[in-house]
Amino acid sequence: MNFSDQSGDNFTYQPGQVVDGLYQLVEVIGEGGMGLVFKAHHIMLDQVCALKILSSSAVTDEDLRRFETEVRALAKLEHPGIVRVFNMGRDRGRYPYYAMELLDGISLAQYLKKHRRMDVTCALEVFKQLAEALSRAHALNIVHRDIKPSNIMLLEDTASTNQTGKIKVKLVDFGIAS
Repeated sequence: MNFSDQSGDNFTYQPGQVVDGLYQLVEVIGEGGMGLVFKAHHIMLDQVCALKILSSSAVTDEDLRRFETEVRALAKLEHPGIVRVFNMGRDRGRYPYYAMELLDGISLAQYLKKHRRMDVTCALEVFKQLAEALSRAHALNIVHRDIKPSNIMLLEDTASTNQTGKIKVKLVDFGIAS
């Protein structure tokens, strides 16, 4: 993916590069309408996270507004069913990014592609957790506006006290939230 500013400068992010002097890119883990998501390593804290960087070849004012809206929305949403944001900035003074928790799981879209269906008990649990996350967002007057299987992450809940391996749901990609 190329990044360019209005002066015609082209730049491509690749694994191994350092973003904003803080995050070393490890590998691409996702691609959406507004950006690439990398697994990244915070150099000073020695922690792994996910880093979303705008990926349009011509970053417009509208792209920046939507990107910053996404970050601000996510930063307000402290809920176990919504991905957490840690930091935001601009690499090289112009390329917007934000750091968020790295999720170890698969999207609902990936799950359905592999298994073709989900049993009723599991589907109800996913629906319940998704509804709770959306309720929290709506309580803060934030509407996701892009609920789809690829924006719903399924994680194994190994933190549960009974170690049942119950699915834990995380809602991601608030790129067109309002």
